[in-house]
Amino acid sequence: MSKGRLVYSDALRISAVFSVIFLHVACVSWGTVAVNSPDWCILNFYASSVRWGVPVFVMISGMFFLDPERELSLKRLYSSSIFRVFCAFIFWSFIYFIYAVISSGNPLTMNSLYRALELISQGKSCYHLWFLPMLIGLYIITPVLRFFTAGARDRDYYYFFVLFFLFASLFPTLFNFPFFERYKPLVENLDLHLVLGYVGFYVLGFYLKKAEISPKITYTVYFFGVISLLFTIFATYYASITSNCAVDIFNGYLTPNTICLSIGIFLFFKNIFGKIVLNDNVTALITGLSKASFGIYLVHVFFISYFVNAGYFSYAPVFYVPIISCVIFLLSFFVSRVLLKLPFLNRYIV
Repeated sequence: MSKGRLVYSDALRISAVFSVIFLHVACVSWGTVAVNSPDWCILNFYASSVRWGVPVFVMISGMFFLDPERELSLKRLYSSSIFRVFCAFIFWSFIYFIYAVISSGNPLTMNSLYRALELISQGKSCYHLWFLPMLIGLYIITPVLRFFTAGARDRDYYYFFVLFFLFASLFPTLFNFPFFERYKPLVENLDLHLVLGYVGFYVLGFYLKKAEISPKITYTVYFFGVISLLFTIFATYYASITSNCAVDIFNGYLTPNTICLSIGIFLFFKNIFGKIVLNDNVTALITGLSKASFGIYLVHVFFISYFVNAGYFSYAPVFYVPIISCVIFLLSFFVSRVLLKLPFLNRYIV
């Protein structure tokens, strides 16, 4: 820990943003390469290994926003956190739309700007920006959830997580199969929106931060995390080979296997970086990378688009996915650091 910062949360944030970049790079060709080819197997392995990035991002937010010991007024929540994410969403949605128009060779007209407004209002901006409205939604319900975290006992958390696992994860995954699909209307009519979506990860992040988990349970979680990763790889392979096309029903952020893997990753970083002592230089590096992570997430798609257009994705994926991911991470970090130094903009767009 350095100056009140949790080093393991910074390390998690850096790893999560890199995993998102890695996933997006791997998925560029994942849906187009022949599923019976060695290249697709490599892409499937890569993509399956880093599905935990977004869930961990949400868990990190829950670590701090749901902590009742941290003061958080409605004014601060809306004027700082929500307003910042909203401004970032609007700004980067326009930037990516303008970039798409210009890169396609079309002129930028008033009609195209109106079209941009229409797409943004419908939440149909650049594919990775969906995360920002979702985050705003979690922030909006934060005051209500803080009442829960302020007085909840372990058994209250367990009850909440069971509901989250069943109704936000297991049942929706099973509904992809014909036998279970018939029960989908019945479950949906229960209308349990309180435990649906990413709110489970949000609460889970705070609980895992505060909970003292025994070594036995920790290693059990690690075991299921590894099993979940293997399941994702082989179940995706089998479903895709059977359908003769890439099938992603086991790759969602809310599938049971992704949840298990995400919890394992979170606890691993908590146990490793929460206990080791780092020197000041390493801590400063981790802190600097962590502070730039939001900006890295926002800008990295520009570089993916550039490398795609430049033809770098035509090489063997076993090499280009990790190499291009590292290059994009470094380039995005540089841009994020520059933006963080700009007055005013550093408060609202990164």
